Amino acid sequence: MQIVRSHSAIASVALALVAASARAATFYSDGAVLSLAERNGAVEFMRGADGVARVVAADEAFTLQLRDEEGNPLHIASSAFRFSSDGGELRYEHANGLKVRVSVRGAGGAFLFRPEVSGIPEGMLLEWFDGPHVQVKSNTRIFWPYMEGCEVSNHAIRLGTPWEYRPVGYTPRYRTIGALYPGWAQMQFVASYADGLGVYFAAADPHHTPKAAEFTPVDGLRTRLSLQTFCGDLTDGAWRPDWDYVLRPYAGDWMEACAFYRDWVRTLPEFQSKPKRPAWMKDSPVTLVCGVRGAGMDRGDMSPNRYFPYIRIMDDVEKYGKLFDSKLLILLAHWEGTAPWSPPYVWPPYGGEEKLAAFRNALHAHGDLLGLYCSGTAWTQKNFFTGYSREEEFEKQGLARHMIRGPKGEIEATVCNSPVFRFGCDLCLAEEWSVRTIEREVESMARFGVDYCQILDQNIGGAFLPCYSRTHRHPPIPGAWQTAAMTALQKGLCGRVASCGAKMIFGCEAAAATPYVPQLFFNDAREFRGFLFGRSVPGISFVFHEWMCNFSGNGCMSAGLDARCALAQSFHYGDMMTAVLGAEGRLLGRWGTPWAEDHTEQEPFIKLIRNLNAVRKRHGELLLAGRMTVPPYRVETKPVAYDFDTRYYGVRRIETSEVITSFWEDDAGRRLGFATNWEKHPSEITLVKQDGHREKRMVPPLETIELDVR
Repeated sequence: MQIVRSHSAIASVALALVAASARAATFYSDGAVLSLAERNGAVEFMRGADGVARVVAADEAFTLQLRDEEGNPLHIASSAFRFSSDGGELRYEHANGLKVRVSVRGAGGAFLFRPEVSGIPEGMLLEWFDGPHVQVKSNTRIFWPYMEGCEVSNHAIRLGTPWEYRPVGYTPRYRTIGALYPGWAQMQFVASYADGLGVYFAAADPHHTPKAAEFTPVDGLRTRLSLQTFCGDLTDGAWRPDWDYVLRPYAGDWMEACAFYRDWVRTLPEFQSKPKRPAWMKDSPVTLVCGVRGAGMDRGDMSPNRYFPYIRIMDDVEKYGKLFDSKLLILLAHWEGTAPWSPPYVWPPYGGEEKLAAFRNALHAHGDLLGLYCSGTAWTQKNFFTGYSREEEFEKQGLARHMIRGPKGEIEATVCNSPVFRFGCDLCLAEEWSVRTIEREVESMARFGVDYCQILDQNIGGAFLPCYSRTHRHPPIPGAWQTAAMTALQKGLCGRVASCGAKMIFGCEAAAATPYVPQLFFNDAREFRGFLFGRSVPGISFVFHEWMCNFSGNGCMSAGLDARCALAQSFHYGDMMTAVLGAEGRLLGRWGTPWAEDHTEQEPFIKLIRNLNAVRKRHGELLLAGRMTVPPYRVETKPVAYDFDTRYYGVRRIETSEVITSFWEDDAGRRLGFATNWEKHPSEITLVKQDGHREKRMVPPLETIELDVR
């Protein structure tokens, strides 16, 4: 075994490597140690400077997948290659001529892996590369950057469910989408930790190449962390990324891992300045979601309800504006003139522009805001519960040529595509026709005077789903070109709005993924989804809150979550408040529940919204544009557990607490903590300082108290 030493102070200097045929190397980096297996270059062990192991031996160094001319996959593992090494360069050669080289070096306490794949057989396409394989013990906790952040303690929780791990790729209807980045996974790293010691596994990829930030149990004792990366960006027929995979031992838990990612994000050009937020965001308006058709569901009877014509909503605007002591953002659902959930065409609005204009004018005169839900970048062939159809137009105009295709030419939409809702396809956003279609709809809304448009609802995190078309103006394999296309679309929409003198801003469903934050800085958060797999944690807020402040979201699919608990949690993510209007002007805790079945207790819910929003307005420097910090001391509070009925994925046991806390810092260096009691009775907490001093505090019901940071 050859020894290679590396120190951060001389990280830019070439490593002194000694050739060793068929033998891998051991690397040092600021006291940390990485050893690769002699047989195949797989990660064998990694210890921190403290001498404690962070990973267990992996079976493979990497896996990859090719596609033949018919789109059939060929999956190959590193063990199928002839392996040799020359110090910090690992070499693999396959019988079919495929070659893989991986350079490895240590720097700054971390270990960097940079792969290169060449010699791709004629007639084949390199679809994705997944390496290095990193395996950890199954008794650790995993930070999974899915839907704002999830801490997983039961690594096998997804086994046997629709969310069971599979490599990400083309996803036809009825199948769930894994942790696709940028999208459902909003950051490109995963972490594992136990007893205050962790391992951070990231892609330092400034191009934000689509990948899957995943974990999957190997057996009952080991779990693999994965950053499966698409390879549609070839140079001279080879895949040569100009960035590294980062493997780092560290001390801490999910927050410290997020801090590494935040430090990296701060190096990117697009994060050198904060977005220009509209002035109304400083007022912290409460979002009221209001469906103008139906009775709380997205299917079934879509007859107009008590909120149509739109002007009828003004009674509730005045009522809740006073009760919340706040401006309101009325976010309309089922307003589309075509049909609910039937993109891309939505304009003119249901009932015509005149009816919506009367409401817009009254709303603006009252000092409030108008928002519209849309349904993403899909194409609707047919809506199953309204009869709306574009099938004839689709055939006559040959629009299939602009749609996302699978590797075998498949053409089916993924999101909400079933006999329950609609049937259709997804627009390929590298196609000019798709972009022009979306731009026309958006320009109509902007010129009308809409303040906020959730144009990318269903494009979770701003995702552009993988397209494999061989006839579009892009490579036939997903790659960084997709992220560039989606970014260009978003920037183009912002330009369209500005060119017509409007000030409308955009958002997506769930928090925006990393590359889309500068354009999508106000979104419909979905952090409750983390409860499907473990414990929801504010990873996305820890990293991005100073650039992106979301609203707490409509709570779709969160039936069973206590509405007050969910609201308090969102507040501590830094989100603005949200509620849903239901029957007779009552507030609902979530969207997607029939009005008759929602029993949200009104008075405590209203009081909690008012109190939390008052804190937001009082501390805007922290809770609008500040950043989350690691707690300076431990806060002990009474635990609470209850069952969360996910409807689709069974019942999950939710573990939370009566009092939720977070700590923040603003640009001036001012630091402050908050503790919120979402229960209807007082709750005692204990502040356990680093010197062991214990201080008891009482938190009144439905209120937030401030915590000094000293």
